[in-house]
Amino acid sequence: MTNQPMTQSIPQADYALIGGSGTWGARFPEDIQLDDVELVEVYKDGFDTPYGRSAPFKLLTIAGKPVWRVAMHGMWRDDGSKPYAPWIAAKQTSWVMEQAGVKWALVEGSVGG
Repeated sequence: MTNQPMTQSIPQADYALIGGSGTWGARFPEDIQLDDVELVEVYKDGFDTPYGRSAPFKLLTIAGKPVWRVAMHGMWRDDGSKPYAPWIAAKQTSWVMEQAGVKWALVEGSVGG
């Protein structure tokens, strides 16, 4: 695993996992010990989008297939800055997913309270 600086070279993946408040405190996949899940890259600075810089993304492989992962619907930053409003974060996250060629996204809809 390596940490990549902000970049516009967005690797392609057919799948994405968009986490919500139910998994806010979990580090996925680091806290999950599954043989077929591997953390490939951490894009800790996110990506430049037409809507501002995105939240951090992780590129995983699950059963050998590349999968994008973003936490908290793309609202939270690792640098401690104030999170973006949900309607802005949604645009940033959607733009990154489109650039990556994502066809299927699993979005967490649980309540974390």
